[in-house]
Amino acid sequence: MTHTRPGGVTTSTPGADIIDTAIVIKNIPFSYPEETFREKLFEDLSLSPPDAFNYHRHRTDGVFRGLAFANFKDPNHALEAVSVLNKFKLEGRPLIVDQTETGETGKKADSRTAGTYKSHFGSNEPGFNPWSWNGA
Repeated sequence: MTHTRPGGVTTSTPGADIIDTAIVIKNIPFSYPEETFREKLFEDLSLSPPDAFNYHRHRTDGVFRGLAFANFKDPNHALEAVSVLNKFKLEGRPLIVDQTETGETGKKADSRTAGTYKSHFGSNEPGFNPWSWNGA
């Protein structure tokens, strides 16, 4: 089941918490330079530049795999970026752009990780320390 967000973007997670000033950009060509995306592409498309922008690199090998995050101060600038960049062809690849859900930035556990501490350590109560022997 899909859900349509502002700008005509569809997602499969209806009701997810949205960060209205942050966007996720997927399907970026692996060889496309981060500096060019950050410093030139937004300007060429007459978009407000993001206040923060980074390519997401794999945690173990540092290789870029086509995913980036951008943060804006103004939610309208984020929506405009989603509207213009989504399906924009960059070196022949259509970008997939959406507002960031809290789970994508690690601020909120998703259903796959919810309860991990409880199932692995016996409790997920506030103040529980899984690294101490007595759980306090």
